[in-house]
Amino acid sequence: MMTQPELEAHALSEGRLRYLRKLRDAQQAKTMATVGAGKSLLQAAIDPCAQRMAEVLNTKQRGVKHIAQHVIPLVTPEVASYITARTVLNGVLTQQPLNGTALEVADLLMDELRFRRFHTEAPGVYETLLKKLQRTPNYQHKRQVMKGKMAKAVVRTEDGGTQTGIETQDLELTQHQRIALGVWCVNQLLEATQLLEVEERRTVIRGQIKRDKYLVAPKDTLDWLQQRNEALELLWPVALPMVEPPLPWGPNGQRGGYRYALKGKYGLVRGIAKQARQTVNRTHMPVVYEALNAIQSTPWRINPLVADVLQEIIQRGGGVAGIPVLVEEPLPPKPVTNEELELQRKLQKRELKKTGVMPSVSPEMREYLKGWKAWKKHATTIQDSNHDKQYTRVALLRLLDLVAMFREAPQMYFVCNVDFRGRVYPVVSTMLSPQGDDVSKGLLTFAEGRPLGREGRRYLAQHGASCLDEWEGTKLTKLSIHERTQWIEQHTPWIRAMAEDPMAHRGWMQADSPFSFLAFCLEWHRFHQWLDAGNPEETFVSHLPCAQDGSCNGIQHFSAMLRDPIGGRAVNLMPLEEPQDIYHAVLTRVLDMLQQDAGDPSKVQSSVATSTVRIRGGKRIPVQRTKVGRAVLALRWLTSGQVTRKLVKRPVMTYPYGSRTFGFAQQIIEHLQHLESGQYAAKQAYTKVREHFTTEEAGDVTRDACQYLAHVIMRGIEQTVVAAAHAMQWLQDSARVIVKETGGCVEW
Repeated sequence: MMTQPELEAHALSEGRLRYLRKLRDAQQAKTMATVGAGKSLLQAAIDPCAQRMAEVLNTKQRGVKHIAQHVIPLVTPEVASYITARTVLNGVLTQQPLNGTALEVADLLMDELRFRRFHTEAPGVYETLLKKLQRTPNYQHKRQVMKGKMAKAVVRTEDGGTQTGIETQDLELTQHQRIALGVWCVNQLLEATQLLEVEERRTVIRGQIKRDKYLVAPKDTLDWLQQRNEALELLWPVALPMVEPPLPWGPNGQRGGYRYALKGKYGLVRGIAKQARQTVNRTHMPVVYEALNAIQSTPWRINPLVADVLQEIIQRGGGVAGIPVLVEEPLPPKPVTNEELELQRKLQKRELKKTGVMPSVSPEMREYLKGWKAWKKHATTIQDSNHDKQYTRVALLRLLDLVAMFREAPQMYFVCNVDFRGRVYPVVSTMLSPQGDDVSKGLLTFAEGRPLGREGRRYLAQHGASCLDEWEGTKLTKLSIHERTQWIEQHTPWIRAMAEDPMAHRGWMQADSPFSFLAFCLEWHRFHQWLDAGNPEETFVSHLPCAQDGSCNGIQHFSAMLRDPIGGRAVNLMPLEEPQDIYHAVLTRVLDMLQQDAGDPSKVQSSVATSTVRIRGGKRIPVQRTKVGRAVLALRWLTSGQVTRKLVKRPVMTYPYGSRTFGFAQQIIEHLQHLESGQYAAKQAYTKVREHFTTEEAGDVTRDACQYLAHVIMRGIEQTVVAAAHAMQWLQDSARVIVKETGGCVEW
């Protein structure tokens, strides 16, 4: 086991290696200008380059206009300078010839104009495609996909009709124009910054001398880059738990936490501006210091029995206890290639590229392409799933390495600080923490135990019931406190059997929080061994953390501050025997309102709404569409089977943080888009939902239905927690006045 000075030195070393790997990956991806010292250099180059471009463009010149004078005003000098600086710096750091860099700059500028037009004429298709391509690192692939979709996008014309394909012929440049545009941009960067120089290099290829020009960084620039990267290497340590008590937080900017190489590395409040940090350092907050110091000085240790079970499950390939299947699925076999049809397909593709007209496709060719398209979709789904499995496996193996590192430590501590809201979080950059997922919580236990006393047995049983949540149709968390305790007591033999052999008796794997429940089973078994030996239950020393969660904390705070008995009852602030469920209460009100709307004949009638849509060139034209009545939407929701506690929960949770009907509607759509795990299954499920919300007169009304349900949920929440709504409105009005009159921010 490493000592604390060795752990902090190790954290710096691991952080340095991680930073160097990031630089290496950026170099391979040709994105060096967006990480490390290259990013700082890029930021320093953008403004001078933009000013230089604007000055040159504003200078009147005789004769034929340069191609840059047509393109740069459309892109804007600011965007052009960013694209130029980023591309040039990437070219310098990856040793790319000047001609190649200039062509890349020109192509990126024209892509910017193409994709802006795409966004203007088909915003829905553009946004959806952009979201899908976020995980794709290869820009060339993104460009090809975007251009392909542009050719197929259906856009409206001025006469109200539609047309396939977005016209970009006017944005095509010749090779000479591309080079001229790129070289002009590079020259403006060189003139504005003086950061780079042009160097000619000679190479001999098959007896012929080839001369190429390269952009190179002078020695002082290279020295600065090296020094900056060396400094940045030390700024990204891998924060680990401590084996010594952390330094305490205190007034006047006294930083707590790590003691040696990382001493003073982390501030009291994370992610705030320098001015706000200075205010925090000047402010005396004894309650905050006391709370943070109490939390981070609590000693923990690894639960070795849970760690052994986790390791065995991973070695067996996962698939149980919330651990996904880690064995990669093989790709499906490819369809049989028909050489005659392949030749025909290539000829048709060549004809389409040459004439711009899609040739006729035979039924045989259509079926052949359909088979390949289905295979590609299936293979892509499996590849995405295998990628996720690989990522999960690496993360779990890293967790096991961390467990092995701290397994023999008699105690470990987690340095904590707060975010701008005052919420406490550990600073560790690993999966293992008391606020981690179920696996992380199950692996950790208190290093210092406490005797159960007179009430400890009941709290221990309640914790076990909460971790299990449901068994054989019995929802334990809906039972009263006494009934939960009684259920656990009655099932003690079953619990002890799982503790004695977790891999043979697998009931714990079905729990809502499997590893936390396994840790409870082990503790409950140890407790009963203590009783079997004739010892009194009050003297049993337990090490298990017993979690107690709030019920919609935001509304709890409002209800408590306002002494609201209605809201307080809904979020369990009143002394009641059975637990209340605010999400179910809101759901009940929502279903009642849907029933009322569905049975109201005055809300059946459809209406015609007028809205505007963009057409070619960004112009907006009015378009009429049919809006179905609320009674129709209500009936569709009632027969969909989708109005559940889970759907209602997120809007209720985010309501006290400012979310309203617009945000609710988006949350409902996202819920429907992720009904199933896995990208392909989720897409199929969402397609079925949209089919359910498709009418003959108005077509697909899914979004209208989500907006309608958002308003119904809003009314349901406001009827459940009346006082909180008034308080939130008062806070918003007050904040608006404070900001308007002081020009500053709200502080408390």
